[in-house]
Amino acid sequence: MTVLSYIFNFVFQLLILLGAIILIRRFLKVSLKNKLSYKKYLFFYDVLVYLIWTLFIFLKVADVVSNNLLIAGSVVLILLALLWEYLKNLFLGIIFAFQYGYILENNLLVNGKEGKLVSYSSSYFEILTVKGERLKIKYK
Repeated sequence: MTVLSYIFNFVFQLLILLGAIILIRRFLKVSLKNKLSYKKYLFFYDVLVYLIWTLFIFLKVADVVSNNLLIAGSVVLILLALLWEYLKNLFLGIIFAFQYGYILENNLLVNGKEGKLVSYSSSYFEILTVKGERLKIKYK
């Protein structure tokens, strides 16, 4: 396979995946708009999208170096090492969401800083302090 056809194939797969993700997100927004657990489902959908993109990148890298299993394995391990901080925060965010539920607008004390939980994503949460500062704190 030539490089140009491989690039075209990659871009085509990327656009299909992106289109599917956008369509599913819009469907979720429309169908869950009036539900109490709207933000909960969107949070877990966003986490799933992060995992899908990570898996897509790993599969594409493995496909590029598929001739040699040793090279493919080492490239995937290098990518895991480079993405370790991101993946660690992602999984800690999932654990935070499962363990503490959705406690928005409740007071938290984190690293000596107290404030209301305003929002959280897959890799950090945001608190509003008494002084009015918005702090983004990574999961640790």
